[in-house]
Amino acid sequence: MKVFVIANPIAGGGRGERLTQDLFEALGRNGYQVDGHLTRSAGEAGAQARDLATDFEALVIVGGDGTINEVLNGLKDPSQTPLAVLPAGTANILARELSLSDRPAGLVRTLKKGVIRRIDMGLIGKHRFLMVASAGFDAFVTEEVRRRRKKSLGFRRYLLPILSVLMHYRPPDLTVTVDGGEAVRGSFVVVSNTKIYGGIFSFADRAQCDSGHLDICVFPRGDMWALLRYYVAAYRRRVSSDTDVRYCKGKRILIESKEPAMIQVDGEPFGTTPSDIRIVPSCVPIKVPPAGDATHKQ
Repeated sequence: MKVFVIANPIAGGGRGERLTQDLFEALGRNGYQVDGHLTRSAGEAGAQARDLATDFEALVIVGGDGTINEVLNGLKDPSQTPLAVLPAGTANILARELSLSDRPAGLVRTLKKGVIRRIDMGLIGKHRFLMVASAGFDAFVTEEVRRRRKKSLGFRRYLLPILSVLMHYRPPDLTVTVDGGEAVRGSFVVVSNTKIYGGIFSFADRAQCDSGHLDICVFPRGDMWALLRYYVAAYRRRVSSDTDVRYCKGKRILIESKEPAMIQVDGEPFGTTPSDIRIVPSCVPIKVPPAGDATHKQ
């Protein structure tokens, strides 16, 4: 079996580089033909994905959710390339959602014995995503994180950006339309393909990544105390039952605002409103552990 590896060596504060070295050794010991590329700058993973040949059986991604998003948007046809992921980032949302191993030996086992799971893909304009798009507070934080980032970020390094945003944050006035229905107003909107958000939270607590629709949470308030209440509920996985959120499902979501409001996609800044979001069901093939495999570690 021939595989190609795209790896982000600075993911997880340098953990990506160590995992990549161990992965190449593990693949070699198991008889795999391996070729690969270690990225050196933002955007390089996507550029490498665009130039890939098709003579391999799986594309292995070593990195965080941002690296996965780059590769996804670089591929000519994301429905034709089986992906395998060795999580090395901060939140690792997709890996947690799919119960993927965070060890090289676990990834090799998934390549050998795993199954293909086709998951839904979101589109915001022409940009692809697998996890979440949102407008409001977290998008402002994501932009502040980008502005401060030098190499990599752990959860603790989000504290200063969050505090900085809170000091001058003005909640946007957002209007959300789902599948052409009645418009709903709010100050914070999360459109999710996955239950997990940010590694430890769950806003869309009913979401499934192969459901054929996106889960939408429209939060009516955006002041500090309301945000605190929403995030506590998200930590407890009870947003849909314990808050005043408007929770719905849909296949096309339009987010608008009188003044441009920041958008984030899969943990990275992505322009401003208006945003037209759609879903492509059962699009992306990902290698996952077989049912009942209890040997993975996350």
